[in-house]
Amino acid sequence: MSTALALQAEGHTVTLFDSQKPGEGASEGTNGLFADYAVEPLAMPDFARATSLGMLQKDPPVHVRFAQLATFLPWLRQLQATCTPGHVEQIADTRRTLMAHAAPAMEALLKVAKAEGMLVQNGHIQVFSSEAAARAYE
Repeated sequence: MSTALALQAEGHTVTLFDSQKPGEGASEGTNGLFADYAVEPLAMPDFARATSLGMLQKDPPVHVRFAQLATFLPWLRQLQATCTPGHVEQIADTRRTLMAHAAPAMEALLKVAKAEGMLVQNGHIQVFSSEAAARAYE
């Protein structure tokens, strides 16, 4: 949609085709959320270790069939290599930089679409399982 609006702003004629109803398919579940507060990657230092050790549990969080083990191990090795504090900080910095442009870019597109009133900025709620978890997040 953003590309279509940008092309229209440049004077091009644009036609969009969608095999599903608006709000379904690629846009389902995103709700237009810009999570500029959530820039840390999933692959945190403890994640790779927990994934590796978790495979040894009776009911592991990651299920790998024996036949797929040769394919899975290189992926796990690469995951472990990227779960270093340095990589995590680099990924977070990159995401932070990208997200800094997201809201202004969306405001510009909404203006082109004459839909400025559709952008609502109302924060978020963060819930932790304990006070210790909340302190660890800070």
